[in-house]
Amino acid sequence: MDPIGRLQLRYVDDVPVVALIGDFDLSNAALLRDGFADLRERRANRVVLDLSETTYIDSSTIGVIAWEHGRGLTIAVHGATGGPLRALQLAGIPQILDRDAGE
Repeated sequence: MDPIGRLQLRYVDDVPVVALIGDFDLSNAALLRDGFADLRERRANRVVLDLSETTYIDSSTIGVIAWEHGRGLTIAVHGATGGPLRALQLAGIPQILDRDAGE
């Protein structure tokens, strides 16, 4: 388990998959924001956000996700469980995001 979060980017059928590994809070939410900025520069309009190895997210991380959705990025969440899933639910995020069919 990573005490501090990190991003991992891969592509599946030309769709970027951004995995958040470990904890994400105010101290490192900029990693996610910068990752999304890089994808926008590459003209990505859809991203899969893999939370299967995410242990914690706070409101700053949720804010980045909501901001990117508001800018027109389609975000499909995959693998959210436990605390991260509950945080997304409490923030109302599932109503604005696509849910991965594997959930």
